[in-house]
Amino acid sequence: MTGQGALDHPIADGTAAPSNPLSLPTQPVTVTIGGLNANVAFAGMTRGTVGLFQVNVQIPDIYAGDQAMLIQVGDMLSAVFPAAVGEP
Repeated sequence: MTGQGALDHPIADGTAAPSNPLSLPTQPVTVTIGGLNANVAFAGMTRGTVGLFQVNVQIPDIYAGDQAMLIQVGDMLSAVFPAAVGEP
């Protein structure tokens, strides 16, 4: 994902994100899957890459199959996209 907005530790354009310190968004990150809130375990720039924002979530208790997923950073919303959810 790209376009996460301001970071607590800004990174110069064209520079890979560092491992230490991590660069995290200054706005809250929320994720819904199938209309249910997903616990965000990590949201920040992917270390060692240029311009890639990583969001790790815990899948909510929902039935298997394609589910609509939406990521929000502050007041900015992603497009809705499918997330394949497997059996527990």
